[in-house]
Amino acid sequence: MFETIKRIIKNIPGSYDIDCFLKSPVREINNWREFLDLKKRFGKINNKKKSETKGKLLIISLQGNFVSAVKMEILLAKVAQFEGLEPIVLTDRWAWANRFYRAFGIKSFIYFSDFLARARRAIKSENTENDYKIKSFDQLMDLTYRGVNIGKYICSSLVRKTYTGEVDVNDPDTQKLIKKYLSDTKINTVAAGYIYNKHKPDAVLFLERGYTPYGEFFDIALKRNLNVVQWCGSHKNNALTLKRYNSANQDQHPASLSQKTWEILKNMPWDSTKSNLVNQELFKNYSSGEWFGEVGTQFNVKMISPDDIKRQLGLDPAKRTAVILSHLFWDATFFFGEDIFTNYREWFVEAVKAACKNTHVNWILKFHPANVVKLNRDGYKGELIEKISIKEEVGELPPHVKILEPNTKISTYSLYKIMDYCLTVRGTPGIEAAMFGIPVLTAGTGRYDRHGFTIDSSSKENYLEKLAKIHTYPRLTPQQIELAQKFAYGTFILRPFELESIRVSYKKDKKATQNVQYLVNSNDELRHAEDVVNFGKWIISSKDEDYLDSTKLPPAS
Repeated sequence: MFETIKRIIKNIPGSYDIDCFLKSPVREINNWREFLDLKKRFGKINNKKKSETKGKLLIISLQGNFVSAVKMEILLAKVAQFEGLEPIVLTDRWAWANRFYRAFGIKSFIYFSDFLARARRAIKSENTENDYKIKSFDQLMDLTYRGVNIGKYICSSLVRKTYTGEVDVNDPDTQKLIKKYLSDTKINTVAAGYIYNKHKPDAVLFLERGYTPYGEFFDIALKRNLNVVQWCGSHKNNALTLKRYNSANQDQHPASLSQKTWEILKNMPWDSTKSNLVNQELFKNYSSGEWFGEVGTQFNVKMISPDDIKRQLGLDPAKRTAVILSHLFWDATFFFGEDIFTNYREWFVEAVKAACKNTHVNWILKFHPANVVKLNRDGYKGELIEKISIKEEVGELPPHVKILEPNTKISTYSLYKIMDYCLTVRGTPGIEAAMFGIPVLTAGTGRYDRHGFTIDSSSKENYLEKLAKIHTYPRLTPQQIELAQKFAYGTFILRPFELESIRVSYKKDKKATQNVQYLVNSNDELRHAEDVVNFGKWIISSKDEDYLDSTKLPPAS
């Protein structure tokens, strides 16, 4: 009853705006200022003459109050519109996104809430009693409903909500959340089916696709063989990453390389010019602090000399050094590939235990720097789950194991000068470390494993055996380094979709506040901007999984 009343109140015109203003008046005032400015500048940027319609693009824009993301989404929507795709925006009825889209001449909206009541009625007739008797994590993860992997989306959403990094199906509070998520994901799945049936899109554009309710729309789009594209941030400012998905690559990281791209790279003639270009790309973005600036990974850090790092951390200069680069335990936990451990937390704990036992090397536990920005954005005030995990599962660390906090002043780039071994499940540092000849031990698939330059494992036991003798592994061979550099070239040089008609930057504050500015002032300028033309060709004419910068590809033979 209470939830029903909340839904009714939310649908009263103006009530949502009042609620948002009361929660965050400064943000709402800024949103209004930005909207009015854009409306003044771009109120006439819609199409006077409609292009020949080549289909419909459904934009999953349920993060409708994330204004900075909406502004980038609008750019992609306008490109699709120029190419003849009719943009239709899936949103909430009173979301900020709707105003911004209308200002740019996009006026077709689907309100998700309009389909939920019918979906609730549909699932009431189903026998769901057994669904609520979840006995194990594996049972929950494997749960599907109407072909949608709702178990994976429930688990990902649970750890994101609780910041625990794991799902304890025996915990009473977790059981309540599971029950609610089970009901919600079923309703979302049915509602998504109604929406696809009614509007029949040809293409679907996602920013988020790993949590509920986005995952339900993602899976159904793949089942229907639609043109499914995800956009997300890049490693640098003024760039995005674009990935086209299908049923064969649906578990791949958006920054991964397709088999086609990898074959191009492997066959590419390699020389010092290209090698230096990749090295310069890393150094430039690390030294400027732009490296993954959307989550502030290198804000307020410094390049530190190897001797100073060793002195600060108290490393034994006679030993080699292994670095465990932790993932965010609670973010994108079950999105990509297959893990040999249950989750990022279990991997971290077992790796730390192995580090404590192996005294042949120095060990550094580097907590993910994005903890700072993401937890500040969420308003989380508790203790870091990494520290809690060490206390509960490992205990006091021995002298040869050191910790680098998320807010360390030491640049990650500086660590590559002292790093002899890199441990990550599938994180970006694995690509970077291998470029410099450092052996990388992975613990999961879905990105760059099994490409000839990493040390991969098939089981937990196999992985932990490797850690016990990690000090015996040599540096990578020249051939392996070349493969790693080629992969890095593909990831950091070819894959970014560089923006020309929009500027994206991040303030070096505690929330990495995003600043998005349009650099075009007319419909004609936007239509002919190079980035617009390139994306239009790719989304309409190409079937390739990866958007690649064609100007940096080798000439076709």
